Amino acid sequence: LQSRIIGGTLGPLRSESATRPSRPGMLAYVPLVQGGDRFGRSPLPAWSRSLRNLCGNVAVIFTVMTGILMILLAAYTPSDSMKRYWASDKQQYCKALAEQVWTPPGGISAGLSHCISHFGSLEKRGSDPYRLIDKPLLQGVRRVRPKGIRVEWLAKAKVLVPPPPVFSGLEVPDFTLVSFGDAEWLVPDDYQQRDREPRAFFIRGSGTACSALGPDYAGLTTRIANWTRMPVLAFDFPTEPVVPWPQNVRFVLDFIALALANGPDGAGRAGSLFMYADSEGALVAMQAAITILDPKLSLQMGYSEVLSRPSEWFAGIVLSSPVVDVSCQTPSMAYNCFRARMRTGDPDTGNCTGVKTMEDRIGRCRWTYLRYFFGWRGLLSAGSWREASDEWELRRSFFEQPSVHPLHADLSAFPPLLLLGATRDYYYSDTPSLSMRACMAGASVETFSAVGAFHDFIEYSEGCGGQSMTEEALEAYRRIAKFVNSQISEA
Repeated sequence: LQSRIIGGTLGPLRSESATRPSRPGMLAYVPLVQGGDRFGRSPLPAWSRSLRNLCGNVAVIFTVMTGILMILLAAYTPSDSMKRYWASDKQQYCKALAEQVWTPPGGISAGLSHCISHFGSLEKRGSDPYRLIDKPLLQGVRRVRPKGIRVEWLAKAKVLVPPPPVFSGLEVPDFTLVSFGDAEWLVPDDYQQRDREPRAFFIRGSGTACSALGPDYAGLTTRIANWTRMPVLAFDFPTEPVVPWPQNVRFVLDFIALALANGPDGAGRAGSLFMYADSEGALVAMQAAITILDPKLSLQMGYSEVLSRPSEWFAGIVLSSPVVDVSCQTPSMAYNCFRARMRTGDPDTGNCTGVKTMEDRIGRCRWTYLRYFFGWRGLLSAGSWREASDEWELRRSFFEQPSVHPLHADLSAFPPLLLLGATRDYYYSDTPSLSMRACMAGASVETFSAVGAFHDFIEYSEGCGGQSMTEEALEAYRRIAKFVNSQISEA
């Protein structure tokens, strides 16, 4: 047969060659209508087929339009006004982040209030207010001497040229006897060293005569170890005026390399390192971080191989009461001078005796950076605050270099930062300024500024001998622990 009736439906006729059996006894089957079922009928009604065709057309049109749109977006260059709009929106976000402040639910804590009043009364009597600093923890944390570390050298410096009258008795002792190279680990009691563990190191503030192992900082370092439950390396590095920049940064980089390759119990590489710094130590810390993260600068300083691939181990930076504005354009210096009678301003660093005007305060601030960067020569380079400011201006191009001035540096490659500020701090403005700089560069930054707190408030968590704890300092430690744990979890 040339065609067959299948199920009562006549299939389409095929040519003889197409329907001829391949061999005798075989029947030729008629092909079904395309898209139909085995009876030759369409499985979909007419309206459904139309809808299916329409959807197919829409999909094709959508794909084509998406491709065209992607090409246009790739070729699109936003206008200057649009760029300004986006930049303004980001700037507003970063400004809000930088200027946010925190107050305990019940207002300024009784512990902080007691510290401020007690601080002022001790200064008035000529007593050392730093005796109010938290004592080292005796339980929960043990102090371990690093293996293979010894005091490298002992320095004894004498000022041969009398300092100018304005500096007499200020910060220029006749003799300075200090040791460099000593270090210790602050270790939680339940700690056991393991491979690829997180560790931390602490960079102190102040000048050469201070010690990170002494009573001024041991209370802080033991508490950092206790709150974070990780080992913290504290060390004494030589700095101004005996060893000015950049050699002081090199000593810090040596200790960072030590903490990376060795733990409290000996050799063993860390999986991540956290940097803590306090006060002017924040400047050293930022300069060290800038060096580590800049391949050219790291090579120039001699640490490109020793501290290579920082993205794999540099986990975070915590700065407490940072002092980093090398140009001394710090607005809070104008309003945070300490006034004991009025109980306003910063009782720690806000002594404005002899610097009544903002011009003098800037000059005094710049003199400290002449000393920091140029050592004894910078210390003795001026006879008045005005002369100190003039000496700084002569070197403005030097001081504004990104490797020197953190607020001029590119912070886009920085690890996450946590900045702890205090609104009564004489140098408070440096906290939001650095936060703003980091945020605008795209770095991850958290800012915690305690309302009513003063410079280095975190070191007075015990309440300065009063009946109440300093809640602002305790909250700062909580923020540190949360910050560190979150970075470790992400890693």
